[in-house]
Amino acid sequence: KYHTWLQDEELQQLTASEPLTLREEYEMQQKWRLDDDKLTFIILSRTAPSGEQLLPDVPQVLSPTNLSIQSLPMVGDVNMFFKGIIPIGSEAPSKVHTQDDEDAEEFEAEMEIMIAGQFAEMRDA
Repeated sequence: KYHTWLQDEELQQLTASEPLTLREEYEMQQKWRLDDDKLTFIILSRTAPSGEQLLPDVPQVLSPTNLSIQSLPMVGDVNMFFKGIIPIGSEAPSKVHTQDDEDAEEFEAEMEIMIAGQFAEMRDA
């Protein structure tokens, strides 16, 4: 379903994506799974196109291993990109780096959120 969405030229333009074959899409997913500088999350809806609530008796937060999650339609994704070294605990910098610190690489994170909008209607296709 996700691959079908990203074949749409308008969605490619809105997400700055290049068209990929299904095989390339699987390869990209595997690469993202192994890369330390990227994360992706799939956004699922608990509301059917008809407005019906899906899985009303299931807890709000589902474990990815919960088989009920497979019945929820995908409506988008969240991609996160990390750059630099993440300061952890005692490794956190004790001073604020300035642009003059050539060796210092500050930690940066970028997040992209895509809700497929009209393409979400294609989720049951």
